[in-house]
Amino acid sequence: MLYPEKAALNAGEKVQAGNVSRGETFDLAFSDNSGGGFAWDSIAIDSDSLPPGWEVVSTSVNDASLTAKVRVPNYANPGNYPLLVSLSNTANSKKETITAAISLKENTLDVSFARGAGNVANAGEKVFYKAIATNNSIAPETVKLSANL
Repeated sequence: MLYPEKAALNAGEKVQAGNVSRGETFDLAFSDNSGGGFAWDSIAIDSDSLPPGWEVVSTSVNDASLTAKVRVPNYANPGNYPLLVSLSNTANSKKETITAAISLKENTLDVSFARGAGNVANAGEKVFYKAIATNNSIAPETVKLSANL
C-alpha cells in the first residue's frame, strides 16, 4: 500500500488505513509491484464490503500504482469499516485481497485560533491572530478563513 499508509502487505493482511468523516472522498493507492515478478493491472473493492451508501467513484491504473477513490455519504454512521481491496493481473489470473480498515469519525478537522503574545490593541488598531488547521482525515480538506468585525 502506498497511500494513505505506506505498508508492505501480503494477501489476506489488514491495514488501518485512517480516518474519514461524512461526505468525504478518499483514495486508497497501491504499488503495481506484486513482489512475484509481475505487475498488478487491476484494482477493485468488493461491493459487499462497502457500507450502505459508500461508493467507489473511480479506479485508475498508471505506470507505478493503482488507485481506488471512495465516497462516503453524508448520512453514514461513525464506526470502523473493513474494505476488501483486490489487486489482480489479468494476463496470469493472479489475484490477492487485503483489508483496508477505515474509521468513520465526527469532526476530523480541528481549527484553533490564538492571539499573538503581547498583542494588546486599542480601538482602531490591528490585532493579529494565528489560525491552526489540523486535518485528521485521509481525505483532503479545504479551509477558508474570513472575518467581519
